[in-house]
Amino acid sequence: MKLFQVLRPRDVNVEAAVSNVPGAIAFSSWGSSPENTAYRPQIDGVSAAHGTGKVVNLSAVPLSELIAKLPDRPRQIDLLNVDVEGLDLEVLRSFDWQSYKPTIVIVEQFSESIHELVESDLYAFMSARGYQLVSWHRPSLIFERSAVSDAT
Repeated sequence: MKLFQVLRPRDVNVEAAVSNVPGAIAFSSWGSSPENTAYRPQIDGVSAAHGTGKVVNLSAVPLSELIAKLPDRPRQIDLLNVDVEGLDLEVLRSFDWQSYKPTIVIVEQFSESIHELVESDLYAFMSARGYQLVSWHRPSLIFERSAVSDAT
């Protein structure tokens, strides 16, 4: 985080546990692994390969609550990047889509085919909010707010 703050001082970066359900969550960590997570299926898979990680109990808050508490709360969000190792849809569900309409949303979906992707709950969720899929570079999906949703 310190390096982010030096290299990108205008960005807003927050280290926090985020969930659509506020409260305690068990977060499993294997040091600096990119697979640290609170997502049970991923915990099981990583534990099978690398042993049990260190479990830290964290207090999760909805994304909308976290943003509302920022000292310099943004009026507009240009880019919302959600990468939470399996719990991306839960985080998106905790976002205030009425107050903030990000231009671009990047989110992970571990789909093996485009057919599987467009039938996913995450794709349906984003489409229902007026976003269209403009790019997919597995596992990252890039959604853009459609012009139709801007008019409403």
